[in-house]
Amino acid sequence: MADQSGNGEREIANMATEDVCMAGEITTVDVKGLKELDEFLKNLPKHLQRKALAQANLAGAAVIRDEAKLRAPVRADARAIRVGKNSTKATLPGFLKASIRAWRLKKGSTSTVSHAVGVSGKAYYGKFIEFGTRHISARPFLRPALDAAYLRAIDAVGKVLKQKIEREIAKQARGK
Repeated sequence: MADQSGNGEREIANMATEDVCMAGEITTVDVKGLKELDEFLKNLPKHLQRKALAQANLAGAAVIRDEAKLRAPVRADARAIRVGKNSTKATLPGFLKASIRAWRLKKGSTSTVSHAVGVSGKAYYGKFIEFGTRHISARPFLRPALDAAYLRAIDAVGKVLKQKIEREIAKQARGK
């Protein structure tokens, strides 16, 4: 199904949809193609379709997540943040980087699986760093990560999807 140049794996990934969440803003990378892949997936049971697409798409989101972690700024010192009236909490260097996650978005149709990559948890300030405020200039790290890693993400989706398809073909050939 894939050619020797490596482009086949990218083509296999062409039906995946991946959303990248950047502090409340979602950018969708929607790559389409390969009618044979689409037909093959339609012949699989619905739960296998969803599982294969979800695992493949998560692999692509993980590539973008890892790139974003590399690009996220790290504060050189710990800083105290006021939590309540009388208490503070220290934010350690690297907290933003550690808060970058990839997660699956709400389930949709069987042919679409979406994952988001962004800052989660108590590192809410990631959006201020990404987009800036009137007091601080923007230091984007999520969008540049997407721009730098989207081809590697598509390749990762293709590799996982190819493995899942080959495994299913082998099962069908054995008659299981």
